[in-house]
Amino acid sequence: MSLSKIDLVDKKFSRSLFGCDRREVDQFLAEAAEALGRLAEEKLALADLVNVLEEKLAAYRSQEETLRGAVMTTQEMVEEIKGKAREEAKRIVGAAGEEAEALLAEAGTELKRLRKDISALAAQKARLEAGLREQIEAHARLLGASEPVFAPKKADPEGLGGDGFTFSEDV
Repeated sequence: MSLSKIDLVDKKFSRSLFGCDRREVDQFLAEAAEALGRLAEEKLALADLVNVLEEKLAAYRSQEETLRGAVMTTQEMVEEIKGKAREEAKRIVGAAGEEAEALLAEAGTELKRLRKDISALAAQKARLEAGLREQIEAHARLLGASEPVFAPKKADPEGLGGDGFTFSEDV
């Protein structure tokens, strides 16, 4: 049975010969009714608070789910971006390696060509020097020089400089 403030205020007791003091009973009932009324109001206030807190909790749970979804999506995106970055890095490194190999091959070919050119130029130089020497000696003979105008030097070991001739001071 539920008891309310009104039930306490309206409650009438039967009288007996040696019954309680009516004023004390009325005063007690008034105090009890007042306390019961305050408790009922507190109960309503607490029920309202529970409703508000349950609504907030539901909102927080919804936000939590949204945030969890966002975090999961972000993690997936990060992993996808990392994977793509790794693939791109591998592609770039591979392309750079291929380009480096092509440059090295080209440099090797160019080196061979330059060595061949240097050899050809050295041979051409030797032929020109020999021809020039022959012409100078022929002119010297025509002029009646008894001593050679120049004497051949030792060959340049690097093949980089010098004309291969030393002129005599007699001329």
